[in-house]
Amino acid sequence: MQTPQIKICSPPGALLGESPLWVAAQNTVYWVDILGYKIHQYCLTEQSNHVTELDEAIYWLQLADKSCFIAALKSGIWLLDQTFNKIKQLHPQLEKNNMRFNDAKVDSDGKLWFGTMDNNEQAASGQLFCLNKGKLTLEDDGYLVTNGPAFSNQKNWLYHNDTANKKVYRFKLNANSQLTDKSVFIDFEQYSGFPDGLTVDQNDEIWIAHWQGQGVSRFSKSGKQRQFIKLPAMCITSLTFAGANLDRLFATSAAIKDDSKFAGCLFEILINPSEQKEAPKQCQQIKGNSPNIYISD
Repeated sequence: MQTPQIKICSPPGALLGESPLWVAAQNTVYWVDILGYKIHQYCLTEQSNHVTELDEAIYWLQLADKSCFIAALKSGIWLLDQTFNKIKQLHPQLEKNNMRFNDAKVDSDGKLWFGTMDNNEQAASGQLFCLNKGKLTLEDDGYLVTNGPAFSNQKNWLYHNDTANKKVYRFKLNANSQLTDKSVFIDFEQYSGFPDGLTVDQNDEIWIAHWQGQGVSRFSKSGKQRQFIKLPAMCITSLTFAGANLDRLFATSAAIKDDSKFAGCLFEILINPSEQKEAPKQCQQIKGNSPNIYISD
């Protein structure tokens, strides 16, 4: 299998780059720097970067209805307008001072799934929640560092990580969005680093970022590693598919535990044959799924 080429898409230095989000209407990948209090925008058309500075930490950003974003900030979960002004608070700041939000995705029904974690990464107090039109439900707990979640294409499986414990879990997900049959899908002890953010492509294969593992992996829907792609930074945090055909893969990284040249960059991983020189024409195209939109009411 040919090694994909890697493109550097942003300047280095994001302390904790996370939560890449494809916004088709703007042909742009949004992503956040949690510790830098910043929202980054990489325009694919112009190959340009724009950075918005905030006055508090932002943990993730997702699409919401009414042309809004939904975001987790230090002060709680908010609906934001297109220029990131606060419109409405949907959930207050976490009550415990040492807890924070960490990672989120919206499912095909417009429900938001998000995790929390101990900011000191000492206590297994992290939880997985589902927010559905203002109603919050606790779905799982006992995590040291939550990451994910992601959904199979038929929405019958949910994947969620406990990064610090090197476990990728899989749940059965029924039509009422209830989780059952939690099991260890991938034990990351056999792989480099820790499982961080993840996404699922149109073939139901799971792509996982390796925190302190210098790359990303592609796993089959049975949990077998099919490919590892090395990247020029140690701490890879999350990934998303983007572009008009959803065939371009982007990954975020962090500079907090990495002093290498490209730490904290946004990377594009040229995974498809058409993007690579001298690639076999018979290779199957890999495509992702469009991000879902949170339904606020």
